[in-house]
Amino acid sequence: MGSSLAKLWNDDLGYVKANAQASNGGIDNLNLLQSGEAQVSMAVTSIMYQSYNGEAVFEGRPNEKLRVLSGLYYNPNQVVVRRETGIDSLKDIAGENIDTLKQSNSALKDMKIEDAVTDLAGLPLHDGAIKYYKEMGLDF
Repeated sequence: MGSSLAKLWNDDLGYVKANAQASNGGIDNLNLLQSGEAQVSMAVTSIMYQSYNGEAVFEGRPNEKLRVLSGLYYNPNQVVVRRETGIDSLKDIAGENIDTLKQSNSALKDMKIEDAVTDLAGLPLHDGAIKYYKEMGLDF
């Protein structure tokens, strides 16, 4: 996506000179922004929040200059567990093994599941998500 945006900006905006650079994901992108090695980057909102506030992997390094230019796409997330686990809600996940998730997503690398549950439990869902989950037979 970065290459496409850089090409679009270079082709259509005569006052912009952009290039794309591969990275190790959102955390790396936010570190590049904070260090001044990048001027524009991409990351999901959860780690942008952490970077702005100097939390989690950004502990003690708040990036209060961080600004959002645009949301690229709606990014719903699902938590999927096997039926035999007995997990029925996000609160039931506390203490469970989520290593597979941590390995597959840089945004979760240093997240404690208790923090995720505290942050997510009880938050209102987007109307579109409520409609989708109801259609799938899930009621919130």
